[in-house]
Amino acid sequence: MAAPVNLNNIPDDPLNHIFSYLDYKDLVSCCRACHRLHAVAENNVHWKRLCQFYWLETNSISVSDWKQHFVAWYKDYGRYVNCYRKIKKAWTNIENFIEKSCPKIYSSIQSGVSEEVLTEAENRIHQNLPDAFRCSYRIHNGQSLITHGLMGTVKIASHVRTQELLDLRTATNNYQDHGDLKFMMPITLCPFTHVAQLLVLSEDSGLGYGQVVYPTPDNMLLSNNSAMDFFISGNSFEDWFISYAQDLERNTFSVVNGQIYRLYREPSCIAVTSGIQVTVATAFMPELSTINPPHFFFVYYITMSMAEDEDPKESCQLETRHWIITNEEGNEERVDGPGVVGEYPIMRPKAIYSYTSCCSFATPTGNMRGTFTFRNLKTGLNMEVECPVFHMKCLPYITCAQAHQQATEVKKGK
Repeated sequence: MAAPVNLNNIPDDPLNHIFSYLDYKDLVSCCRACHRLHAVAENNVHWKRLCQFYWLETNSISVSDWKQHFVAWYKDYGRYVNCYRKIKKAWTNIENFIEKSCPKIYSSIQSGVSEEVLTEAENRIHQNLPDAFRCSYRIHNGQSLITHGLMGTVKIASHVRTQELLDLRTATNNYQDHGDLKFMMPITLCPFTHVAQLLVLSEDSGLGYGQVVYPTPDNMLLSNNSAMDFFISGNSFEDWFISYAQDLERNTFSVVNGQIYRLYREPSCIAVTSGIQVTVATAFMPELSTINPPHFFFVYYITMSMAEDEDPKESCQLETRHWIITNEEGNEERVDGPGVVGEYPIMRPKAIYSYTSCCSFATPTGNMRGTFTFRNLKTGLNMEVECPVFHMKCLPYITCAQAHQQATEVKKGK
């Protein structure tokens, strides 16, 4: 009769294979179970894997005892064991991008703060900070204030919004403890407009804990001078921060003069007519929008280019533009006019021309499509160059009335 299978007669290789699927808590439990499991669970290979997974350690690091290395990390960052990997990877993506493309922004990034400084900040404002936010500030303490915002820029002729990531002290010093902005702390700030994105630190505000929001006045209720509606730019700090880092990794945005222009382009938003390519990127401007009355403001950035191998005889000059603007309800408005933003660009082989303009809707979404009329410089003949349809959609939002109702329900639940 064959001997029964038990832990003592299973070879090391199969056991190590099984243990390669275990998490750190399971390995610690195995260390306490018996001498055999303890010996297998102590294997450096398992703890090296966990250090690489949780703390993003690399093979280039020379460590003799990976378990102790894991424990040292855990003593310092154990609170963030479930988010450190994602936040650190996001910061690495951001650093890699701005070091190459935005050196001035890169030089403004500050070293992280200690756990004690974060706890002191919490005690000062009497609120708990989300773990992902704390973890981010352990890695980097925002920016030293400059005019190039880490979190992106949008410009039109009459307005500039650049979003600087605030350092912890500036953020907590401007924590709000009264009015409709109670329980909110700014995490970005535009030095030109003083527009801030706020981190919600209590559900007593009527919003979700950890949400990132833009406040905007409810102009229907300005008599009380405090009613605020909110556009929601992130359902959590983690989602808000990581999604931006992923956009940078995918080269979603253009960089001009060291600034990240935060406009989005749909992959299908491209049209080519007679050798002229037109692409469009858009941005929603919450600080120029209101929910009551409904007024949703957008910026669009149009780029026209002519391929290098086009015949020079096809060189042409833009004369007029023609737009069909459609809101969410299907109502159309037609706009015709000379040139674009007062200019009449000439397209030749290798030429690139870009311009920024804006529009607004009384509905949260809308789209534009149209054509540009170009005159051939040689023949004098006109041709219509298509602009692809581009869609605009505002951020999710919550009105002051809805926030107040939710805050009341939260208090009742307590």
